[in-house]
Amino acid sequence: MGMGAGETYDTIGGALTMGEAIVVLRRLTGLSQQALAARIDMHVNYFSSVERGKVRNPGLVTTSRIANALGVSVGVLAANFVRPSAIPLSRAAFQPSRPVEEGYDGASEMGAAIRLQRRRADLTQERLSAITGLHRGHLSSIEAGRKQNPGLGTIAKIAGGIEPRPAELSDLVADLARVFTGELTVHELRTRVPTPSGLPVSLGLPPEVTGT
Repeated sequence: MGMGAGETYDTIGGALTMGEAIVVLRRLTGLSQQALAARIDMHVNYFSSVERGKVRNPGLVTTSRIANALGVSVGVLAANFVRPSAIPLSRAAFQPSRPVEEGYDGASEMGAAIRLQRRRADLTQERLSAITGLHRGHLSSIEAGRKQNPGLGTIAKIAGGIEPRPAELSDLVADLARVFTGELTVHELRTRVPTPSGLPVSLGLPPEVTGT
């Protein structure tokens, strides 16, 4: 890839970027911080910290709960974690593509998706560990699905080691988050044909959002 971990991570907006997206989407729903926090059984102080970008590596479980309460795909928040307005912020047609099946193991499925993308990039675990600065054992645990609630910042860092270009990186982080929640399957990720817009194909964005 020719890009070190520091350079890769410089392309990632981070928790503040995602927090700003949450504020916009929450206001579109007409919900207060208190109301949304209550809806997902989360302490309002913690939710406020997420909105203000103070939680630097929010867990994917937390991120998916917030996305569900907002009525958007977790991919919207994940993509905006990487860069502002990576996916346009609108209430239209951002519903998850399918409900999570009973017994679905999101951590294992996402680990398989990471392994798929790493191999597509012709990277070994050892090489990806060196690029990202993550301990190889930690990376191996995530790929094996042993981390049940990995941090979004960690996943973004892994994705940045695989795909350092900002536009493609935001799509990859969104895809991995959606695999974690069951919105996207590894099979769909393996066989999907890229769209001209570059946006995840099964988000189902309407013409007024995509501009097509």
